[in-house]
Amino acid sequence: MSYHRSRKATLPSLNAGLKDSFHFTLALGQDEIEGVSKEDVDEDWYEVYGPRREQIEALQNYQKKIQPKDGNRFKHLVQRMIVSSRWIKEAAYHSQELTRRNILSRRMSQDNLDFNLNDFRAPRSNTTFSGVSSKEYEVLKKHPWLRSPADVDTLTKVVHRIKMFEKHSPAMKRAIARFMQYESFGNGRVIIEQGTPGISLYIMVSGTVQVVLTETDPRGKTTSRIVGVLRRGQCFGELALMHDTRRSSSIIVKGIAELIRLDKDDFELARKMTRKHELAERLQALQQQYAFKEWSEHELRLAMMRCSVEEYPPNSVIFGGVGGLIEEIFFVVSGECRIVRRMAFLERTHPDGTKALAMAPKKNSGYELKPYEKIVSRYLQVRILKEEEFFGLGEQLKSIFYLSGSVSSVKILRVDRALLYRHDDGITLGRLEFMARGMIPSKAETFTTFMETRLWEKFKEKVLREVLERKRRNKARKMSC
Repeated sequence: MSYHRSRKATLPSLNAGLKDSFHFTLALGQDEIEGVSKEDVDEDWYEVYGPRREQIEALQNYQKKIQPKDGNRFKHLVQRMIVSSRWIKEAAYHSQELTRRNILSRRMSQDNLDFNLNDFRAPRSNTTFSGVSSKEYEVLKKHPWLRSPADVDTLTKVVHRIKMFEKHSPAMKRAIARFMQYESFGNGRVIIEQGTPGISLYIMVSGTVQVVLTETDPRGKTTSRIVGVLRRGQCFGELALMHDTRRSSSIIVKGIAELIRLDKDDFELARKMTRKHELAERLQALQQQYAFKEWSEHELRLAMMRCSVEEYPPNSVIFGGVGGLIEEIFFVVSGECRIVRRMAFLERTHPDGTKALAMAPKKNSGYELKPYEKIVSRYLQVRILKEEEFFGLGEQLKSIFYLSGSVSSVKILRVDRALLYRHDDGITLGRLEFMARGMIPSKAETFTTFMETRLWEKFKEKVLREVLERKRRNKARKMSC
């Protein structure tokens, strides 16, 4: 099923002078699975579900018309405010916003609450967020509809630096980057007012904001006090993305603050479309593996809900170091997966200082170490798994580790073991277990290969030294002549 057939979006009318909100929403329908095809994973869903070409052109033409002329900057700012969807969204919630904000701002200035103990406490800031560069500033100021794929790539790097989004998938981070917007507020501006519905999340880029709590006592007296200070890298309003809640406190700017805003509607759209992208990626990964070649389309769609596709950066541990039977089977979708074994060696130190390695004695063998012997551990790479290969079928993973490639990342399809066990009475699972036998060399084979490789490396080193020494002697002989 193509995305175009299920498109349900509310888009602005071209005849409205582009003064309506440019935000759009999407309904995926009750059953997300039925509309997923393997081709969807390679499709840019924003370009499919986003604005049509004529709407983008209309927006571009409208922005060209409102470009500031000499001596007409104030008119340009007013027109930019009309275009901004922010004011249209908030209008439904804040009928008397300006009055309340002015009262609250005056109250804060009269109370002179500049000193706050929280200023001297260790801030719970995101130390990995280092602000945004000038290029990222320019992209943030662009309308989401006018951002190119390269612009989205630039903003995705910003999302990766925000701790709040670190648990989201790469596809979700890219979708969030598409909708993030830049905002700047002056001193005393009330960004969030206590008691109003939450519709946006904010991430601090620079500056400082105060968290102000307003309380009314039984006698009807209202007091406001500062309960916190937020700085660069910190977020506020995050509950608005997940729940229909009202603001528990007010946020007031102290000085000048620059922020990144993410609206709730945009976050929901990103989550829905990322979900569809992830399901399509799972379907494609399942169809790629040998174990699922004979599965029907209905069985594959049900299996999509019992598996996941995860990407691991270079030199990261995928799995290992555990004992017993594991509940998942891992299939390599793309990239390389290294199998590393932890080996115990018996190291002997000879009187002349040289050292020799031997197989470590088995535990409970009763062997007693000599004064010149000790047990050392080494991690040896024993094999590399390519695409469509798998692991997690009966291996003793207590001393076995699976790592991503040293240069590139790897994508792994993680499938519930029970899914294969119940499919055809375990026939497919038994076939995979038979294929997995001998995939990892034994300890004795690993030790033999390691010693042979070690001797070969020493031989090459010896030959290289002899060649260099011969060249040195020949050069010295020529110079003496």
